[in-house]
Amino acid sequence: LKAKYPGESENDVFAQMVHGTQTALSVGFVSMGIAGAIGILVGALAGYFGGWVDAVLSRAIEVVMCIPTLVLILALLASLAERSITDLLLAGVILYGWPTTSLWVIGTILAVELLLNGVTLLAIASASRRYGLPPALASGNPGS
Repeated sequence: LKAKYPGESENDVFAQMVHGTQTALSVGFVSMGIAGAIGILVGALAGYFGGWVDAVLSRAIEVVMCIPTLVLILALLASLAERSITDLLLAGVILYGWPTTSLWVIGTILAVELLLNGVTLLAIASASRRYGLPPALASGNPGS
């Protein structure tokens, strides 16, 4: 299909769509790659260290997630006024995309930690029963 409108180029419409898709996909992959890397780093730090590190990073995640999308877009437009739309899209997805990834990573790390602690307790209980310890020590609960 050739463009038939006055003032338009004689390029193929399909070729123009492919070129636009290439730009859109590169913006999407690059921005989500950066946002994912930030999210994995923040989530891994919070999940691994726990305690006050987890509390501070979780509050930072919640602050970013509380910003409405429209306000974020308007702030980006005001601060990056002379930039291209590609830069605005990259900044928007990076700023708004990492908190969900970091929450997912925190949850996954805590779930694995809980699973490993449960397996460890089962191994201790099994070994203590094998060597004839009292049932209170074998169950891992001194009150039973």
